[in-house]
Amino acid sequence: MLRMRGWLLLAVVALVATACSSTSAASDSTDDSVPEAPPADVVTVDEAVALLGSRQMSAIQQPSWEGASAVGTEVVLFPDPTATEPMFSLPNPTHEAQLLSFRVLEHDEATGRLKVIIPIRPNQSTAWIDAASVTTLPIARRFVVDISDRQLTVYDGLKVVFRESVAVGAPNTPTPEGSFYIDFSMFPAPFPEYENGMISLAAFSEVLLSFGGGIGQLAIHGWSDPSAMGRNVSNGCIRVTPDLIDRLVPLVGPGTPVDIIA
Repeated sequence: MLRMRGWLLLAVVALVATACSSTSAASDSTDDSVPEAPPADVVTVDEAVALLGSRQMSAIQQPSWEGASAVGTEVVLFPDPTATEPMFSLPNPTHEAQLLSFRVLEHDEATGRLKVIIPIRPNQSTAWIDAASVTTLPIARRFVVDISDRQLTVYDGLKVVFRESVAVGAPNTPTPEGSFYIDFSMFPAPFPEYENGMISLAAFSEVLLSFGGGIGQLAIHGWSDPSAMGRNVSNGCIRVTPDLIDRLVPLVGPGTPVDIIA
């Protein structure tokens, strides 16, 4: 064992001496030598980091959604993409004098029809419509209301824009769970108690068939009492602070998904 260590030590010394003599000879040959450029197929650290980042981003599919707004005086609803007999039609504008809108779920290229969520009871009802009866637009943002945490989170793709405490339905008038969408918004709000604005949802109370002269449709709306935030106190709507409703103004559009989870 000792003899082997001796041989290894001699080998290391020889290597060091060779390296030193080679470096010395090179430095003696010129005083203004320029370092050699790396081979063409070698990337720098910065280039490697950028390449890795681009590969990671390309591997993640940014989520996107699609909204649709009616272009005529009505939109005819069909039970499936090939049906010739319609179920019924929805008027445009709506009974609230608003543009009729939908959330698009699926395209059928063969028939030119779209599967959409429609703004009627029961919640999350779907139908097929002719693509020619609407204009569509991509949606990058999504709202998520967590009933358990009483929080509203706004996403832009995969990125969280912000998360805020809100008020949700009381035990006797709960906020329903499901996948809904924004069908229209009103700024300023139509009622003084809704403060700065109201964002109507294609969602309906499951216990109140009518409310305040309306049909029990839910909304995200402003509320002047900050003590309500983080509590189960509403009639099913999502109450938010006036400041938050102001921040939501540029983020909403017809067809924007609103997922309510527990």
